[in-house]
Amino acid sequence: MAKHSVLAVQSLDLHSDHFPLLLFTNEIFSDFTLTTKFKISGGVTDPMAGVVLRAQDENNYYVVRASTEGNLLWYRVVGRQSYEMLGIGVRLPIPKDGWQVLAG
Repeated sequence: MAKHSVLAVQSLDLHSDHFPLLLFTNEIFSDFTLTTKFKISGGVTDPMAGVVLRAQDENNYYVVRASTEGNLLWYRVVGRQSYEMLGIGVRLPIPKDGWQVLAG
């Protein structure tokens, strides 16, 4: 394995309701701390990156999402098209093409 592994999830679909998503389903964690680096290198409508948690499937999950529009938000996704903001988030600059660290 490479010393610095990188995973990119990208798509050429330009619809605003399309979000490329990678689900890792090989492990189940009851208590953990996640630290990851991300870089938003693409996107047209609302360039973003995020981490999915407690995924039931590709249509139902929680996500911490960083957007180049200047926010880091926590969402609950139900039925793929229903997004309910849980009132948790902050406004902060998230530049495109710059590495960021997400930990918690």
